[in-house]
Amino acid sequence: MFFSLVGVFGYFGFKGIYFKDYYIALQTAGSPLQINSNCLNMFNATDPIGFILRCLFFLMLSSTFPLVNHILKSMLILLIWRKEVDEIPVSTFRVVGVCTLFVPFLFAVFYPQVGAILSWTGSIA
Repeated sequence: MFFSLVGVFGYFGFKGIYFKDYYIALQTAGSPLQINSNCLNMFNATDPIGFILRCLFFLMLSSTFPLVNHILKSMLILLIWRKEVDEIPVSTFRVVGVCTLFVPFLFAVFYPQVGAILSWTGSIA
């Protein structure tokens, strides 16, 4: 449901008519006109569609993250201990869960522009 709502509001929100202030700020700064790596920052703070999209993204991520995190924990347990999840103690499962949360947290704190790695197209030389 959340993916569908994000798609519908994204279709109406990303038509380009809502980004006039964003592109004017880029032009006055002399920067090239490009899409921001965090596309929700392109919406004005008082834009109702931007607010709805931010809320829907939050709901979507908060509902899918536990599922992805559980799969990651299960895969690590199978890789390291070679046992099923229900065969190890609960305390071990919780420690693995904290470890799988800690690494992304460190990236978020110490390198908040991690999207730049994914979109980097420069050459090494």
